[in-house]
Amino acid sequence: MSDPPELASDSVLTWKKKAGKKQRCDTKRAGLSIEFGPLRTTGSQAQRCTRAHPSLRFGEAKYEATTKHEAVENNKQVKCKCHGVSGSCEIKTCWVTAPEFRVVGDELKTKFQNAILVDQSNLGNGATQLIEETNAGRNRRAKRPGVGPAGRGRKKQRRSGSERNLDNSLLYYEKSPTFCEKDPSIDSPGTEGRQCNLTSKGHDSCASLCCGRGYTSVKKLKKERCNCKFQWCCTVSCETCLKTEWITVCQ
Repeated sequence: MSDPPELASDSVLTWKKKAGKKQRCDTKRAGLSIEFGPLRTTGSQAQRCTRAHPSLRFGEAKYEATTKHEAVENNKQVKCKCHGVSGSCEIKTCWVTAPEFRVVGDELKTKFQNAILVDQSNLGNGATQLIEETNAGRNRRAKRPGVGPAGRGRKKQRRSGSERNLDNSLLYYEKSPTFCEKDPSIDSPGTEGRQCNLTSKGHDSCASLCCGRGYTSVKKLKKERCNCKFQWCCTVSCETCLKTEWITVCQ
């Protein structure tokens, strides 16, 4: 291990020599790991290193929490009540109230649908770097039902975060899996063979659940309780009947 370059005296990256062993933050990964060698360190030392050189995961989690709080703060309302004879409103009392849950939810949903993909900067200072998709990639993703802002099949263009205002945007650094195809690495069985609702317009609909692959109709035998009778006292006895029904499953 080679000696690091000269560092400021107040930097947490300053090497500490103890019993001939050295420790430092791993700046190449921008705080994603800490290189202490054989020397054990306390939790406070690791926290100082992370704060000085935060990872992208740490930074985006902190940024996301701030965005959620701002969604509540920006939509708060002022309500007033009048006091006086016959509603003359000689005195008015006003107070600030939190916005309705739906108002905050709608704003965060809009931000989620327009979230921006970012990557870790190579500068090792915890800065983010935008990865913009082209219009063609955005249009292809919009045509795929059930695929969110982190869908695949896009061209990437990198540019500095300073070229776009991120103050009112949600950021993400990992693409969310579509869950359409089987992926054992994340325990996702895919949607092939899944039963879907042909008449629904929600997430259980065939248009959304089958990911554009289509569906087939299958005849299925279903066991049901039938011819139930009440017996004194106090049980209900039923027979088991077989019922044939058609279901739709994803291809």
